[in-house]
Amino acid sequence: MPEYSVKITLSGRSRPEIQRILRNRLGRAVAQQARIVRADTPPEYDAVCLENGHLGCVHWTDEDIRNKLEELGIGVTPSILDAAKCTYALRHIDDRMIELGWDLIELAIRDTTALENIS
Repeated sequence: MPEYSVKITLSGRSRPEIQRILRNRLGRAVAQQARIVRADTPPEYDAVCLENGHLGCVHWTDEDIRNKLEELGIGVTPSILDAAKCTYALRHIDDRMIELGWDLIELAIRDTTALENIS
């Protein structure tokens, strides 16, 4: 069975208060499985990127696709969202981001070496 996560942001609550609310409203199992972190803590994937000294990490979500559809004036439906994610472009988005990343690294190196040659 696939796993899902839910992000809830609460203000003015302590960790024990949050666990009590979860237990009372959603049950003991949910409260025990909940991973409660401060709202200003980067998501796990961002933390891994920062810890490893990555220059950039990009994580695209369904929400990004929804926002672009709305920006383009296209109605957002589950079928359009699924169809977009099934396209060749989005199935291989990571490959294209890597290619563009290498182009940007080369551009940065060329800019840097050009500046050094001027000095």
